[in-house]
Amino acid sequence: MLLLPILALISFTANLTWAEIWRITTHPVALSAYRVTFFTAIYATSINGIAGVAVAWVLVRYRFPGKEIIDGAIDLPFALPTAVAGLTLATVYAENGWIGSLLAPLGIKIAFTRLGVGLAMVFISLPFVVRTVQPVLQELEPELEEVAWCMGCFPLANLSPSYITSLNSRYFNRGRFGIFSRCRRVWFHCYYCW
Repeated sequence: MLLLPILALISFTANLTWAEIWRITTHPVALSAYRVTFFTAIYATSINGIAGVAVAWVLVRYRFPGKEIIDGAIDLPFALPTAVAGLTLATVYAENGWIGSLLAPLGIKIAFTRLGVGLAMVFISLPFVVRTVQPVLQELEPELEEVAWCMGCFPLANLSPSYITSLNSRYFNRGRFGIFSRCRRVWFHCYYCW
């Protein structure tokens, strides 16, 4: 199934000259599609960077009823093919869909708009962020938060240095460089709190 569209694309472009390929790729419709994809991906990445860390943090730090259901629902996009997820979101957010019918009287249209494309990108990629950040937050010592709190950090200043440096140290500081990440964490706590 995957090879058929690729072979069709190759056979179509094999008959084109370089000038025709350039004309097709720089057509206003193609340029508009590039812009929509690029800027929507930037917005979706920004949303996922914040929401993914927040969801992972809540799942790691808190116990509440229904936590297992939410934890399992995070993996839902992994189980669905991307095309099925897009079609499902388009159906649910269409003007006659479950959520779209509630938003239509308010004048909000999501399906087949840039907002819908962004929503689909967030839906598909949020689990990647959550599942990448979750183990890092599980390894983070709660004492770091307590030390920052005792030093007078308000909640956002407490989260910023401890979590960001831990995420960086997970991926960039391995082995013998781990001690430098510990020193850097203490420096960040002192810098942000005072």
